[in-house]
Amino acid sequence: MSGRGTRAPWRVVVAAVATVAAWGCGGCAAADGEPPLEFATPPGEVLTIEPRSLAGAERLEFGEISILVPDGWQVREGERDEYEELVITDPQDERNPVYVTLPNDADRGREDRLRAEALSKLAMGNLLLAATDVEEHPVRWEGWEFALGVTATLDRGDGDVVDLLVVTALSRSGSVVKVTAMASTGSLTGSPAEQVLSSMQDVS
Repeated sequence: MSGRGTRAPWRVVVAAVATVAAWGCGGCAAADGEPPLEFATPPGEVLTIEPRSLAGAERLEFGEISILVPDGWQVREGERDEYEELVITDPQDERNPVYVTLPNDADRGREDRLRAEALSKLAMGNLLLAATDVEEHPVRWEGWEFALGVTATLDRGDGDVVDLLVVTALSRSGSVVKVTAMASTGSLTGSPAEQVLSSMQDVS
């Protein structure tokens, strides 16, 4: 995936992907009198996310989700106008935190599959600005109504190349949750960050 010209700075792209800066997602709904919008099933291979249990980890509840936090990892919670954010960081790997975002109280329970699909497409579009090997996948994840994943490889330009997994999931109560994990390229599968992502549960 070369020859695309100057790419956006990796920090800007990761922030946009992880925090869903444009949570409002204008254009997600069909206009009055028009048929509902539909997205094609992603062509990528199906990703199966298996529930994880991490020895010594503590399960943290955050809004409509719960997630395991390994012993010694740092947790930061934040709230913005359109969404709430949870950042879980391994002090030994501070450049690669796990991000969780979910809508604020006003929007919870009012979202649907179309919204999840549109936000996954938004994440994919942001990654295409800077990353390579960007691909969207159907996701099989027990306990969630619907989920899509985006995988990509990001070169930070200082010799640090990371693989990313961004999963956009719809809860049973109708809220879209996004979770992002990253690790040095070739090591994401089975990494602590991927295990934390996989431990996320819908408790709505």
